[in-house]
Amino acid sequence: EMALGFAASIIQEKSVSGDKEGVRWAFRRTLAREPTEKESAVLENLLQKERKRLKTNPKEAKLLIGSATALKLSPGLSEVELASWFFVTNALLNLDETITKG
Repeated sequence: EMALGFAASIIQEKSVSGDKEGVRWAFRRTLAREPTEKESAVLENLLQKERKRLKTNPKEAKLLIGSATALKLSPGLSEVELASWFFVTNALLNLDETITKG
């Protein structure tokens, strides 16, 4: 739920225009620092890979999201887009650096 809510906030963030900026915004929000070029590239690649995979199988995106609160609070979000960003936010939220931040 937390990763899905975070994914929805990225999609709806007005200052985010495109995948690169979305990854940068999410990274800064999670880790309180700028991502390196390599870190950005890894997350952008993950996003693009998952988006491509889920576009060919939208039922998987629907199953992943289920009846998530994030979707209820944000009607009109694309299930494929939300599920794609979920994988990025889930990765960010599970980094050792995130967990031990502070």
